[in-house]
Amino acid sequence: MAVLASIALGLAFALAGCGGATIPCPTPTTELDSLRTAAEGLESQVDRETSEGRTLEARRDREVERAAAAQAALDSLAGVHPH
Repeated sequence: MAVLASIALGLAFALAGCGGATIPCPTPTTELDSLRTAAEGLESQVDRETSEGRTLEARRDREVERAAAAQAALDSLAGVHPH
């Protein structure tokens, strides 16, 4: 009987989670800190890329407007001085 009890006890400890609990062990704080730092760095990078993308988009829109104005001026001149 004592043998069965010790086997059952050993099996319970082997199958148990962290500290004898039935839940998984928590992630170490050093790993959480490392992951948080990496996530914050990636978030900053996304913010920079988004800002740069908006700046380039605004520049492109201005250039499209300038090209349209230049084309309108050329069209206007072509209407005044036919070739």
